[in-house]
Amino acid sequence: MHAKLLGIDYTVLYSSGVKDREVFELRRKLEELRSAGFKYVVSGVIASNYQKSRVDSICSDLDMVHVTPLWSYDPHTLLLEEVRSLGFIITAIQAYGLNSTWLGSVLNLNNLESFVSNCIKHGINFVGEGGEFETYVIKSPLFGQRSICVRSSRKVWHPNHWVGYLIIEDAGIC
Repeated sequence: MHAKLLGIDYTVLYSSGVKDREVFELRRKLEELRSAGFKYVVSGVIASNYQKSRVDSICSDLDMVHVTPLWSYDPHTLLLEEVRSLGFIITAIQAYGLNSTWLGSVLNLNNLESFVSNCIKHGINFVGEGGEFETYVIKSPLFGQRSICVRSSRKVWHPNHWVGYLIIEDAGIC
């Protein structure tokens, strides 16, 4: 839906999520894209040297350019800017201190202070840079007047592990 709203083609990369194996999987996919003429890789890395160094290395080996527009951005400034200009929902939580009530929530100016305070209290990076939570963009200036409407979803929550995710069952462009 994002690609359709942006009017661009897309490629999905499936990854095992297993450390080091996922780097090999990324390299293999980027090799295919480089062979097809792609020259740039854009990532949303903010402060993770682990992520940035691995993608930098792969791109260097493949003669591609790794573009990181958010690198070293102040997390509080970034989150405030994102809340003001985007609409996004929390789709996964993997951190003690964030409970299931945040799953499916749209972060906005009304709940931002509560969210940030909760993150600070529990030592959570409030832009999720360490994988503490994941988000899904539903509204962006790049989408024009359209957005993504989540019509139905359900939460899966494992309270003993403080881990959960939102399964979007039905969504569309509106």
